[in-house]
Amino acid sequence: GIIGFPTYYHKRIAEYILSGSFSWYDPLSFGGRPYTYPPLFPFSLALSGLFLGVSTGGTLFMALLGGVAAVLVYLIAKETSGNEKLAVAVLLLSPGFVYLFSHFCSRSPPIVLGLAALYATVKKKRWHYAGMLLGIASLFHWETFLVFSAVVVLYDHKNRDVWKAVGMGLVIACLWYVPFLVQHGLPKYNSLHHDYVAEGYGLEPLDIKAFS
Repeated sequence: GIIGFPTYYHKRIAEYILSGSFSWYDPLSFGGRPYTYPPLFPFSLALSGLFLGVSTGGTLFMALLGGVAAVLVYLIAKETSGNEKLAVAVLLLSPGFVYLFSHFCSRSPPIVLGLAALYATVKKKRWHYAGMLLGIASLFHWETFLVFSAVVVLYDHKNRDVWKAVGMGLVIACLWYVPFLVQHGLPKYNSLHHDYVAEGYGLEPLDIKAFS
């Protein structure tokens, strides 16, 4: 049944990229469908699968992202709370972060990028850093980009540099999404996400059997 779900879809497109036959279309996924997601995730999977193949290399890549996410959350907790024990307690949750990154989900890389943007904001780095990280996150998944843009603004909304960073992220996002929407229009309602949850292929049930 997974042939009709995004995990299979991303993997197929990454394999086309590695084989040199990439054409933004997979004849098997969803009964044949163009690749209409933002562009960076399948290319990241393909890069991670150069030596070990997409299945193994991609799985290691996702687990590594989970580890990086855990470290970033630890650093953010340490900086914002000033409580080392609390930050260590957060770090002890790292197996949970690795689990949350245990399937090919296009939201995972932008979660890491969004956390990095938040950390750059907390550390009061130049706004260009957070802006670039948010912009790149948008090219993986637009929802994750919007969520972390909101988080960054909520953290320090009185800081003009924060708004500059979010604005930079929006400009980068528009470079992809405006031409895409002009060509394809707005997405229409479909039952994909309901089916994805019902069949247990998403993270929503938090059931390890869903990944076997």
